[in-house]
Order: sequence, then structure tokens, then C-alpha cells
Amino acid sequence: MKNRLAVALAASLIVSSALITTAPAHSAPANSSVADSSVANSSLVRKVATSRIADKNLLPSWSEGKTRDRIITFVEDVINPESKQFVPVEDRFATFDNDGTILCEKPAYFEVIYTRDRARQVQDKHPEWASDPLVQKFLKSSDDDLLDTHTSESMQIMAQTAGDNSLEELHAPEYKWLDTAVHPRFGKLFKKLHYQPMLELVKYLQDSKFKVYLCSGGQAEFMRCYAQEEYGIGSSQVMGSSLELEYTQKDGRSEIVTRPKMQLFNINGNKAISISQHIGKRPVIASGNSDGDTAMLTYAGDRQGPSLSILIHHDDGKREYAYDKGAEKVLPVAAQKGWLVVSMKDDFKKVFDFDN
Repeated sequence: MKNRLAVALAASLIVSSALITTAPAHSAPANSSVADSSVANSSLVRKVATSRIADKNLLPSWSEGKTRDRIITFVEDVINPESKQFVPVEDRFATFDNDGTILCEKPAYFEVIYTRDRARQVQDKHPEWASDPLVQKFLKSSDDDLLDTHTSESMQIMAQTAGDNSLEELHAPEYKWLDTAVHPRFGKLFKKLHYQPMLELVKYLQDSKFKVYLCSGGQAEFMRCYAQEEYGIGSSQVMGSSLELEYTQKDGRSEIVTRPKMQLFNINGNKAISISQHIGKRPVIASGNSDGDTAMLTYAGDRQGPSLSILIHHDDGKREYAYDKGAEKVLPVAAQKGWLVVSMKDDFKKVFDFDN
């Protein structure tokens, strides 16, 4: 029995030795399958991105070229689990400024125009305004005069105009104005002056399981009157300047009422703070158009991991407006940091959905 076991063992060793010695001299190293897999995955990521870029139904109002390619390549990369730049769904956040980024902001911020119109309607309830030169100038301003009034001072006038009202009472005249007020140049409702390419980008990100937020200097409550209807962005995903609010009881019913005082002017560093407080994470994608968006774009760009900061450049005086005022500081920052600067003239096939 012992002899048989010895013979069997010897035979086994001989076969094993033969297998080892006959292996090809150029056999791949043990980790070659990992390397091959990495190459294959990288190739797969490129193929997916290239395929999406070629899809004419994706971002159709964007001009074909480097800008559109960069956006699609970035998004397809971060949502591809095979990519090294993959971002899990729970970390996919995008923040957009509103005025000048999604919505036309000329001849003045639409909210400021609304506030002037509303202040004229309620001025008889504010006799103190008669001796206030700032308010009197505001009341007498034309749309063009209001161009540079989106300041902390004008926001205080907005707060006084809002008065002590429940949010329902605050919204009623806002809805009425938004459904009737027409842009003097384009002949469309102010709320319809949103940029079609940007709405396509919002929808593309939402379809890619990004949670998209507005982060604007405008009043959050005003934007909530149209954000869902026009952009598909819900009320809970709107960050903006805010009035002081108070919880109270009115006629046996709980109410949140406004007080005629600003709580937050949501520009500059306050945008990054609002994002941190509201979301709790840095956005993967942020988009703005002015100096007041610099902090938000920087906050996203400094994220650990992939990020894309997008700056909208108003350089199309024919289809919209051409201006750099208010963006003099952020434009060189964007160039220095390598942010994506979008030329409305070159990168938008159409600006508004009613363009030919």
C-alpha cells in the first residue's frame, strides 16, 4: 500500500513539474487581468461618452462643439460605475443660479420689476414712504432705471412691500403678476424668458439622477411661484434670499408670516453657506453668470473628486443681451481655474424656446 502511494505521489509531482516547465516564457503577470480590465473599462467609458455626444436628441439646443462635448463627457463619466470618476447617486448634486443663468435678467431683474409694480399698488398703506427718497426713487423708476438696483437696499424695499403677510397672502399677487406681466422687448411673459439650453441641461442632469437646486440672490418665495412649472425644480430645492419669518396663530390656524425685514441676502459667500446648510455636501456641478456666483462656483470646483463649474457669458446682443457688467471679476477667475465658459452666441443654437 505504501509503495502504491509513493508511486502516485511521484507521478503527481512529475505532472506538476511538466506543467510548470512547459508554460510559455511570455506568460502574463498575475495582475494582467486587472490591467486589461482597467484598459477595457476606460475604453468603455470613452465609447459611452462618444455615443452620447453623437445623440442629436441630447441637449439639442446646444451647438455641436467643445462646450457641449465637455458637458456630456463629464456627466457620462461621473454616472458610469465603470469610470474612475464615478459619483454615487447620493452625492450627485447640481446648483444653478437663476437670474442670468437660467432666466433672462434684462432690462432688470424681474423680481425687482415686480416689487416696484407691487410697491406702487400698496403705497397708500405706507405713508412713511412719502418722506423716504430711496423709496420714492424706486417707485418712479422705469424698467431700465431698475437695472442696477438688486442691492441690499432694494431688498429692504422688497421686504417692506411684502409686509406682514402669510406666505399664501404673499404669493397671491406674485402669481397674478407672473401670469400677466410681459417683457417689453420679447412680448412674452417674464417667467417664460428662460434659456432653452439651460432647461435641457437641468433635465439631462435630473435624468442622470442628479438632484438639481436653484441657488439665487432672488427671494426664494418668489422663485417658488414658478420654479416647478417652468424648470421642473421643486420648492424644496430652491435656495434664495429670505425675509424674516415667524410662526404664529391666526384665526385659529397656524401660519408662517413674513416680517418686513431681510433675513438673508443670498449672494457671494452666502451662496456657498446656503448650499452647505441646505444640502450638506459640495455640488458636483455649479452654474452661474456673475461675480455674485464666484463663491458658489469655487465651492464646487474645490470639491474632492470630479467637479464642473460653468459660467454663462452674455455675448449675444442679437438674440438676447451682450454685457460683461457684473461679471468683470469672475471672468478672469474662470479662465484661471479652467471653468467652462459658455458663450451664448456660439454655444446656444437657440436662446429661448420661441427662437427660430
